[in-house]
Amino acid sequence: MHARNRSSMLSLLLTLLCARAAFGDGECAGGMRDTTAAERQLNITTLETLRAALPPSIEGWVIGGYEEISARQSICRDTEATPWAYNFLRTFNRIDDAAQRDQAVADAGAA
Repeated sequence: MHARNRSSMLSLLLTLLCARAAFGDGECAGGMRDTTAAERQLNITTLETLRAALPPSIEGWVIGGYEEISARQSICRDTEATPWAYNFLRTFNRIDDAAQRDQAVADAGAA
């Protein structure tokens, strides 16, 4: 695939993802309902599976950020017939060169 086509496909994908996220924050005309115990369990199981599929940290790095899993407690009736979107984000923080980076910041601040 050419770089231009790859860039166009990436732009389209990002646009679709952002549009879905924006739609998810819209008005809920049909009202909200509490999720069932089975839906909450499926939510937890799916997120745990996503978390388990992500790579561990490598030497000199640690997993950073928020990785606690919680189930969705309610859902808008307008969208309950569509598949639920799931995502799980993992960040890594480099720690093996922290002293050098801290010194560089201190030197820049002193200048």
